[in-house]
Amino acid sequence: MIKQVIVSACLLPLAMAISAIEPVAAARGKTLDTTTGSKVRVGDIVTNCDGEPCELEIGPAPLPGHSRVVYRKDVVRVLKAAGFGSSKLKIPVRKRIFRPANIVSEEELRQAIEAAIEDIMPKNVSLEALGRVGEYKVPASGYGVRVRWPGAPVFRRRVSLPVDLVADGASFRTLQVGATFNYKARLPVAARDLPFGTILDQTAVKWAEVQLDTAPSEFAGTIGDVIGRRLNQTTEVGAPFKTRDLDRVPVVHRGDRLVIESLQGLVRIRTLGLAKQDGAVGDRIRIGVPSTSRLVWAVVTGPDSAEVVP
Repeated sequence: MIKQVIVSACLLPLAMAISAIEPVAAARGKTLDTTTGSKVRVGDIVTNCDGEPCELEIGPAPLPGHSRVVYRKDVVRVLKAAGFGSSKLKIPVRKRIFRPANIVSEEELRQAIEAAIEDIMPKNVSLEALGRVGEYKVPASGYGVRVRWPGAPVFRRRVSLPVDLVADGASFRTLQVGATFNYKARLPVAARDLPFGTILDQTAVKWAEVQLDTAPSEFAGTIGDVIGRRLNQTTEVGAPFKTRDLDRVPVVHRGDRLVIESLQGLVRIRTLGLAKQDGAVGDRIRIGVPSTSRLVWAVVTGPDSAEVVP
């Protein structure tokens, strides 16, 4: 998933910056030819160019604030490949092309990146913090920000995001920006402070929207996942329940008498049974049926009931 945010050039503070070799040229009184696009074209080099040949691409433009040298042979090669002659064109032996740049502040770039991240985050995920971004040279004509979520769009607490700075649809620089995320979910939480060993019932649990700093799969997602379980650590009010903090509590013990139900066609049949092993609600245990002298498998539904399963 990719999101691009375009930043207008008029919002950027004008700060022309050039590569280390350019001050030398300026000191000698040389004028630098410029290009504002992501490609150097024939029209940037040839002064008497007209029409279609001017739009032919010679190669990539230099990075913003930098320059590159284009040679006559490069121009002639491009024209020839496109079926155009070069004899009437004024092609310099070599020309240095400079790409004007502005310096975008860290705060402005951070805002652009955050806006792009908001649109690619997985559902229920929110941005907690963004790592260091820094200042960068960008084209004076404007730039865009394109952010890619690494891999499948699922929740990750900490991610290194590839961030492309783009102009004219092409990336001119890729940054790796660290980001920290939270997950927002509606989960069962502690209705009050619960001490170690509490067996959870309806009064101990409520629903709430919570911000998680770890994968949501680590938490109990339904009331049924927590009722009847025993806490193996103290839990504060409002805290969600991690599945590893919940122990199953046997409500049926070996030798207990149970009412077992079975469905035969459209008829529900109830009979008495004898538990052959301990079991918590939801556990599958063996139960003896005295009336038939058989053993059946049943799921525990309560402290004195179970339902036969195939």
